[in-house]
Amino acid sequence: MQKLRLAYLVLVALLGGCGAANRQAQSVEEPLERAKHKMLAERFIQQAAMGNVDGLLESLAQVTLNTNDKTALEEYLRDQIAPFFHGYSRLHWQGQHLTVKDGQGNEGVQYYEFVEVKGGEVRPFVITLFPEENTFRVTSIVVGECFRGYHLACP
Repeated sequence: MQKLRLAYLVLVALLGGCGAANRQAQSVEEPLERAKHKMLAERFIQQAAMGNVDGLLESLAQVTLNTNDKTALEEYLRDQIAPFFHGYSRLHWQGQHLTVKDGQGNEGVQYYEFVEVKGGEVRPFVITLFPEENTFRVTSIVVGECFRGYHLACP
């Protein structure tokens, strides 16, 4: 359990440690870019809902893979992320986001979204994407926590 918390903290701290969020919501320049981000997020969620840890690992940014113990990261994805998205029926994509920068000045995007699971339960999550090799990859994922002022509505 402590390993899982460690992996969670490392994933969350990764963004905070290497980047600073711009507290003013800024728009992603191109609607096409936002559509690509939504597709990447949805692919990640589908892999999680199926419990496909290998597929999730393929979606993660190299910096996330390099800064986390592989076993702890796999456990976190299997034991925390996959169950959260289990029963996924649809993504409630609002496009609510912040532009964020890492320590090297790379610009990424942090989305505050919701997913609906079978039975109609709506769950909040935060997914952060950074550019890597001509695409965007997931640098962090926080599930089950609603951030007032960032998510459009919290229960």
